[in-house]
Amino acid sequence: MKFNEFLNHLSNYEPGKDIEVIAKEYGVKEVIKLASNENPFGTPPKAIECLRQNANKAHLYPDDSMIELKSTLAQKYKVQNENIIIGAGSDQVIEFAIHAKLNSKNAFLQAGVTFAMYEIYAKQCSAKCYKTQSITHNLDEFKKLY
Repeated sequence: MKFNEFLNHLSNYEPGKDIEVIAKEYGVKEVIKLASNENPFGTPPKAIECLRQNANKAHLYPDDSMIELKSTLAQKYKVQNENIIIGAGSDQVIEFAIHAKLNSKNAFLQAGVTFAMYEIYAKQCSAKCYKTQSITHNLDEFKKLY
């Protein structure tokens, strides 16, 4: 079986360590892990209550169009439903944008240090990837690369 060429040039994504591993490794009791978008405040009580009220529906697929959520957000922010994009975190929304816009005829610019998946998404689209040497979004450096 032949796979897409870009896969030959990808390195494995290495997620951050689990809280339990970090606590043991550094001998600390409390770890607040922000890199994985984990909530240091725990699950909100309203979310827990909502889960309890809807647990009997867990075997059903949810409305993947999220029409009720989109309508509520559109009304609140005075935009059309079509202007709302919902994803499982900002990473997925960025993934949607990359897949919608990139191809082999254009390129992707990124700061030298950022979430590894963005480069992987760009390579999935056969886009050329340019990384700055700095860890900030240095526009002058971006201009030189592109």
